Amino acid sequence: MSAEPSIEAHFSRLPSGADPAQRTRIVREYLAAVHVHLEALHRGGASGSHVNGAHSDLMDRLVRRLFESAEEGFLAAGGEQLSSLCVVAVGGYARREMSVHSDVDLLFLHRDEITPPVAEVAQRVQYWLWDASLAVGA
Repeated sequence: MSAEPSIEAHFSRLPSGADPAQRTRIVREYLAAVHVHLEALHRGGASGSHVNGAHSDLMDRLVRRLFESAEEGFLAAGGEQLSSLCVVAVGGYARREMSVHSDVDLLFLHRDEITPPVAEVAQRVQYWLWDASLAVGA
């Protein structure tokens, strides 16, 4: 059986100041490793519920890491700390029922009106997921 992929192991290979193509490559490599792992779980006799829960957990690690990277990039470019923005899983993803080909349902939750910094961080996360060929429901 394949080992559970580590998002940090994949992201640790990104050079500082990585360009979008490098980040997309790392995300795609992580997702490929996730699919190999999920297939091994399934072929090893794990229930569909277990496989879907594992998929949700592994996707959650990716979304969290991308959100952190978007915030870090925004701050590195001179932006101010975003204290009123978070990303929330919804739908099957939130219920840990995420099938292998499901879209990634996200809610970007913030206070008041959408400010340029809020929009930038949310868009970065969405674009990175889209660039990795994931369907994002936001």
